[in-house]
Amino acid sequence: MRTQRDTGSCRTFPEPQAVVSERDAVQLQLRGEQQQLQQLRNRLREQERELRSECQAAVAAEKAGLQAQLAELRNQLQEADTRARQQAAEAAATLDRRTRAAEAEAEALHRQVTEATEAAGRSSRRCEELGRRLAEAEAAGAAAAGEVAALRGQVARMGAEAAAVQAAARIREKMEEELDRLRNRIRDVEGQLPRLGASHPPHPLLLHPPTPAGSIVIHAAAAAAPPSPSGGNGGGAGGGGGGTQLTGAAAAPQQYDTDSGAACGGTAAAAGLNEAERAVLQEQLDALRGSRQALEGLLGGLRDSIGELRNAAVAGGTTAGAAALSPADPVSAAAAEGTAAAAEGVRPQEGAAAAAEAAAALAEEVAGLRKQVADLTAQLADLAAARGGLEAALRECQGELNDVLEDRYQLQVALRAAQKQLAEALAAAAAAAAAPDNNSNNNSNSNSSGNGSSGASAASAARLSQLEGALRQATRDYQLLLQEVSAIRGELGTKEASIAALSAQLDRLTPLASEAEHLRAALPALESRCASLSRQLSECEAGRRVFGELEAAHSSMQRRLAVARASDEMYNSG
Repeated sequence: MRTQRDTGSCRTFPEPQAVVSERDAVQLQLRGEQQQLQQLRNRLREQERELRSECQAAVAAEKAGLQAQLAELRNQLQEADTRARQQAAEAAATLDRRTRAAEAEAEALHRQVTEATEAAGRSSRRCEELGRRLAEAEAAGAAAAGEVAALRGQVARMGAEAAAVQAAARIREKMEEELDRLRNRIRDVEGQLPRLGASHPPHPLLLHPPTPAGSIVIHAAAAAAPPSPSGGNGGGAGGGGGGTQLTGAAAAPQQYDTDSGAACGGTAAAAGLNEAERAVLQEQLDALRGSRQALEGLLGGLRDSIGELRNAAVAGGTTAGAAALSPADPVSAAAAEGTAAAAEGVRPQEGAAAAAEAAAALAEEVAGLRKQVADLTAQLADLAAARGGLEAALRECQGELNDVLEDRYQLQVALRAAQKQLAEALAAAAAAAAAPDNNSNNNSNSNSSGNGSSGASAASAARLSQLEGALRQATRDYQLLLQEVSAIRGELGTKEASIAALSAQLDRLTPLASEAEHLRAALPALESRCASLSRQLSECEAGRRVFGELEAAHSSMQRRLAVARASDEMYNSG
């Protein structure tokens, strides 16, 4: 028996005589199997077509979804890139503007600080010069004090002389009483002349009698008295002298010899000398009065100067200072400009790098601004300390000026007292020089007393000239002191002007300091914004990486489909 292996089943065949019929059956069965195989192939093809269509549909759907996601991601990436570029451009432009403004302000402030430093140096040098001038003024005041002490010594010596002159004053009073008595006698004699008969022309000696020492007393009194424009004192003195001689002639008539004529000539010369001396003394007194008025004017000017200095010190009491920020870092500015230029046409990665660089530059710039603010604070403190020193120096100058004015006032008081004592001493000296000798009948004694009075007058004139020279020197010293005070006042005005300028600069710098504080406060916001931009850029990079993976999966799917299609074609062709 034979078995059939083709169909997978075990069959028995009859004997060889029935081969034909069985072969036919086998063929029929083979055809049926082939038909079944064809049906299975068709079904497989249909299933394959269905599977392929399903795969294509799934692939198309997946591809469409991936393309949609890719388009969405591309749109998001473009939007994020656009926003990042815009924000980076805006931040770069704002940073550039602020950097330029800060740099300009910093340069201006630096110039102001330089000018303030130079002004402070000039002020310090001026203070040193003022100190030197004050020292010189003190030396001049000390010299003036020495001169005043010398004047006081002279006044003391003249006071001792005045004590000796008082006796002469008492003698002068007695002589004036005698002169009045003689004038009365003259009036009586003149009243009796018509009753004595025809009047004879007066004797020349009666009209111009010899002037004894008593006439000197009269002229000395006229010199001691204030000057009169009418010259009445001189006329009275002459009349008094004539009356004295007339009374002497009526009481004891006698002949005048040559000795009497010589005495008359000497007395007339002494009278002329006293007149000239009186004129010189009057001129010196006028000069002393003018000097006193000049000193009073100088004192008034110094008082006005003190008032102005005090007003200036009160007005300049507000604290001022000047300071400036150092220029901004040009490297940071260049980096910011380079960042702004690079952020305009780069890819998202380059935009992120530019934003990071801009943030770093901004952080460096803010750190520089903080350092500049600290430097500004230190400079303000230094300027405040310098101003305190200047104010202290100003107070010292005012104190020294007050001391100088006090010394000047004391010197002026002493000078007035010296002038008064000098006038009294001159009057007493003139009276003492004009006092007659007890033995008036002795002509030789009269001549010797006249010579002594002339010597005393010369000594008084020399002493007066010395005092006048000392007074002129003191006046010149005070004028120099007044010039120094005016120069000091001008320098103080300059210092006050510089302090006011520094105060104005400080007022202008205060808004800049507030702007720096505002920038410091805005720094965290800018840093957070830079961090958010960095996160957005990192998200964009992650989306780009996911898109690359999806494209790789899509390409692998395409390759698999191509391989399957090629295998199907090979199977179909086989």
